[in-house]
Amino acid sequence: MKPSLILRIPFLTLILFSLACTKQELRAEDKTPDLKERGSTIIWYDGNDEKKAYVLSNYIAEFSKGTSRLKSLDKSARLVIDSDRIKIHKLSETKLISSLQKGVVPKEAQLSGDYSPVFSENGSDSSLMVLPGNVIVRMDNSYSEKQVEEWAKRQNVKILKKLDISIGNFYLVETGSGFSCLDKAKELRASEGVLSTAPEWWGQAQLR
Repeated sequence: MKPSLILRIPFLTLILFSLACTKQELRAEDKTPDLKERGSTIIWYDGNDEKKAYVLSNYIAEFSKGTSRLKSLDKSARLVIDSDRIKIHKLSETKLISSLQKGVVPKEAQLSGDYSPVFSENGSDSSLMVLPGNVIVRMDNSYSEKQVEEWAKRQNVKILKKLDISIGNFYLVETGSGFSCLDKAKELRASEGVLSTAPEWWGQAQLR
């Protein structure tokens, strides 16, 4: 049965983020990667809840609305998911995989387009997760919009919008994709006036 592509979004952002995704079927041999194909693990926060995810080093995400440029880096790469905004490729080029195993986006990819690692909560590629960018920040309820704007200037970030959530004082903050999104979420979480942060995730439902 084909996997259903959905957004795997933190609780805080459940109603905020939607993508139209084209359903793709992963081959049976893709369901459980070897341990050597799993990269480093990362820690992230859904609000104040600590989460862990694996880097799937034999996959890479490409953010492009046009023609994919991944073939210039890996001629044998296979496109497994193609949505309006995100393309996910299964890699065959050992140099690229080796770099991702170390938790690093290859320099060649950084120069040729906008790419990001692919993650999984359980180490299996039956449930792929990607960080396109942007962080949800919950500010102290006492902060006015002017105070939040001043906070954003101090943190050198851009506020995209205030979120219409009645349970708190939430803002969408612009960040880069992949590891830079995680780094910025961690950095902002420690800043004055911030109650919690959560990166926006794109995700795929479990295969059934």
